[in-house]
Amino acid sequence: SLPFDFTANYSIYASGSGSQKDPYIISTAEQFLAIRERNTISYESVDGTVALHYYFQLSDNITLSNSYTKMEKLDGVILGNGKTLTIPNTYTESLFGTITKDGSVTNLVITKNNNISKSTYRLIADTNNGTIDGLSLTISGTYTVNNLAFVAGTNTGTISNISVVANALTVMPASTSNELHVFMITEWNQGTIVNITLSGSLTTYTGTSGEIIVAGVAYTNDKTIKHVVNTMNMTNNTNESQSISYASKLAGIVYENKQLVEQCGVEGVLSGSNIAGIIYQNYAQLNTSYFTGSIRAVQVTKDSNNSVSPIYVGGLVVNNLNRYLGADMDPRISNSYVLINSDNLVLDSNVSSLTENFAYVGGLVTYNNSAVAVSSASIVNCYVVIHDITSTNNRYQFGQIAYSSNAKQNGYSIFNNVYYYSNCQNQTLIKTYESSEITMSNNTLSLTGVTVYTDLSQMTGLTLEFVASSDHVKLKWQA
Repeated sequence: SLPFDFTANYSIYASGSGSQKDPYIISTAEQFLAIRERNTISYESVDGTVALHYYFQLSDNITLSNSYTKMEKLDGVILGNGKTLTIPNTYTESLFGTITKDGSVTNLVITKNNNISKSTYRLIADTNNGTIDGLSLTISGTYTVNNLAFVAGTNTGTISNISVVANALTVMPASTSNELHVFMITEWNQGTIVNITLSGSLTTYTGTSGEIIVAGVAYTNDKTIKHVVNTMNMTNNTNESQSISYASKLAGIVYENKQLVEQCGVEGVLSGSNIAGIIYQNYAQLNTSYFTGSIRAVQVTKDSNNSVSPIYVGGLVVNNLNRYLGADMDPRISNSYVLINSDNLVLDSNVSSLTENFAYVGGLVTYNNSAVAVSSASIVNCYVVIHDITSTNNRYQFGQIAYSSNAKQNGYSIFNNVYYYSNCQNQTLIKTYESSEITMSNNTLSLTGVTVYTDLSQMTGLTLEFVASSDHVKLKWQA
């Protein structure tokens, strides 16, 4: 027999016995606070120690009291039931320290609209080893932090079916000399992130020094990110008057990918200095993804001596690199596309009297240096349509496929079935290259596996297939 009775009501709750079929019913802030008192029960059975996890279900919208403190560990299951959990403005910690592998939080609506000032901030959990599913987050205010991730600092479990709306959200570093890292979902993903929507607007500001890195989903992906649609307008405001020491880096989905990103799309406006439509540093695989948003890239002064750094822009990726040590897949970009309409790719410089190139741009990638170790190309079945580039001057370098490529190794191809259209000025397929894959004849650059279209209507009928959630969607090029 069990050392406790799942059928007996725990007096503080409205009803229920805490079992999966009969969860404790929570209708007040006091009852929500009491979850920590009845989290997990362990008992010795014939087969060893067994942990039984209590279930809790919200029956009403709840506003937490000012006395709420972080629940350091969640082993139980919280069923939000679509109710709204309001967090008091005075509360500046995460709701949970660690969600264990058997713990979960599901189907909650959370609104956070106060200002936060601290070094590191997480809204839901510091660490998620379990399940966070079905949350709808609306976030506004000014956050003065150095490191910000709203759903979890580290994820080794599953984060799924999350909607994040940034309602004119502003983020700046806690100290003008600190770095600023901002991610809508997690800083470090070692688990699965799936079915995410990001919308609204986010503006970040630099200090006098320190690097600023912003990504829609995560800083580092060590496992799987899939089914993400990011329509959020994200602006890294590198204020020249502050004489910043480091230019900003902005990625639509993830800053650093070491495993798999697939079926992701970015449709918002990305503004800053260095910009990647999907991934900034790619060491592994990007598959069936697209960028159809806008890019506003601006060069700013680097320090008080007015020295400058060039800016880097990649339609999908800025740096496509070699396989990360320990990864089990080769770096590859496949079945993906970039579509940038007229006036949606803007390059500019705040530096007067430019004497050098200020921007390096690649239609798919800025630098393609991935050296594949298998007999297949590193960029496969990808399409690029960039109508034009808007710039106050022509001191930029633009490669229709990549600015630079040095990727061929052991006789294997760089490209296979890559299609491109552009009527931009000051362009060529690849600006710099070191590979026998690329040849120059009569001042005309040719690439094996790449088809260039001079008439956009010729691309009509080329298709890519994407799967979003349970729906099968075929996207067809439109002339």
